[in-house]
Amino acid sequence: MKKYENILDFLNDLDEDKRKQVDYLRQLIMETIPVTEHIKWNAPSYVYGGEDRITFNLHGEDIKILIHMGASKKEDKKAKPVLDDKTGIVRWNSNIRGTVSFKSMNDILIMRLDFINLLKQWVAVS
Repeated sequence: MKKYENILDFLNDLDEDKRKQVDYLRQLIMETIPVTEHIKWNAPSYVYGGEDRITFNLHGEDIKILIHMGASKKEDKKAKPVLDDKTGIVRWNSNIRGTVSFKSMNDILIMRLDFINLLKQWVAVS
């Protein structure tokens, strides 16, 4: 697997359709919350309050966005999630890590407002 050093290298390796989806989601994230973008886990990731909180996962067909609390918090896979996701778009992996999946640009557009609301709520949780 290629190791990406920067965002542009990562984006340039995507096919046109996936690139459009990723660019749109990146724009939503950066317009919604004050984050810093970098490469982590070989994909775009976003730092808020000094911690990585949002990371892309493009393994497989779907575009997945991981919401997480970085490395400073202890994860409990059996505990209740720290956020009450009223949107229903998160599949929780633990109390501090969840996944939002998008199958297509149409999915992204349909889920856009829920995703924006989720982002705002997620960074408000500490």
